[in-house]
Amino acid sequence: MIQIKLVSNATLPLRNGKQWTSPILFNCTSDGNNEFDDDEITWLRNGKKIDFKKETDYARDNKKGQFKIKFVRIDEDSGNFTCRIKSDDEKNEDTILIESEPQVSFKEERSKNLVQGDPLILKCRVYGRPSPDSVTWYNPAGEILSNEFNSRVVLSANEGIENATLKIKDMDFDDKGTYTCEATNIYGTHNSTITVRVKDKLAALWPFLGICGEVLILCTIIFIYERSRKKKNAKEAEAVDEAADKLTNSNDHHIRQRKT
Repeated sequence: MIQIKLVSNATLPLRNGKQWTSPILFNCTSDGNNEFDDDEITWLRNGKKIDFKKETDYARDNKKGQFKIKFVRIDEDSGNFTCRIKSDDEKNEDTILIESEPQVSFKEERSKNLVQGDPLILKCRVYGRPSPDSVTWYNPAGEILSNEFNSRVVLSANEGIENATLKIKDMDFDDKGTYTCEATNIYGTHNSTITVRVKDKLAALWPFLGICGEVLILCTIIFIYERSRKKKNAKEAEAVDEAADKLTNSNDHHIRQRKT
């Protein structure tokens, strides 16, 4: 069996907020040799073959036994990286563990809007090597949430991380505020927050009621205007009739005087 050796220039662990000025470089050798046929080496990340057509931040030079990560991210680039060399129908390989601080994020946006009585479901995405065993949740008052904290609180796993999903039944106004998800491993602690807003059950009706009120006011104005207009027209018609009667009486008077 040939001896495979994989080394890296990575300064471990990877840390949140650190900008890498140069790529992480992996060098793979076989019995001290670093010259290979292009299809002789397979590169894996966490046990899965790397698709270099999709992974644009990854590059390789198999003939020199090299693989590099151009832009480093904790959520993508921590874990096990393997160089596998096929020779005489045998698979020989060596693996390096790229360790990191934990990194926490939410699948949702930075805020979430609910209606009173709705359930709150938050899923916390946690990365890091070694992987954090579980996460801790804090409510807006800074209290630790657990299954024992309140009968409405239920914690469950997400993507293999214990307690990474928080569910609170029947949300009320007092439950609104900022929720925090926090994870810890041997290299440090990281957290992420999300703002939760709780609206009145009737909140969705207020715009509709406002429109109805505007329509009612408009109809009242039209009704009053039409009523006033009709009264004015009636008075004008009555005045015209009186003027016509006066004119008729005057003509009759003149005719009688002429006959006399």
